[in-house]
Amino acid sequence: MNAPLPEIRLPLTFQRLVMSAAASRDFAPAHIDHEAARAGGAPGAYADVMFVLAMFERCVGEWAGTRASLESLRAVTLHDFVLTGQDAVVRGVIADESETSVTVDLILLQDNERQAATATAIMVRDGMR
Repeated sequence: MNAPLPEIRLPLTFQRLVMSAAASRDFAPAHIDHEAARAGGAPGAYADVMFVLAMFERCVGEWAGTRASLESLRAVTLHDFVLTGQDAVVRGVIADESETSVTVDLILLQDNERQAATATAIMVRDGMR
């Protein structure tokens, strides 16, 4: 156990943030306007939860390939803003493994190892549904 998954790193540019918000149709001003985000107490425009979920799913999906499918993301917790101008880095470790499933603990980090979000992924080995 505790075997690490390959790290996923994605620069979160303002353009990517706006495109992500548009793709999920989340046009809350804090996701597309720095001033609106600051007026709400954030340091600047920040990613919505769909971006965070997509990063977690990408991490486990790229690692598993065709060997397993994502059954669920559990205990998703947003600890801090996922800000533009910084890389979004997802790391995962295998927390538990059986013949039919794999449990992966995930963390999304930004600059200086700041913890922005955590989750647990339950992966089902293909052919074991």
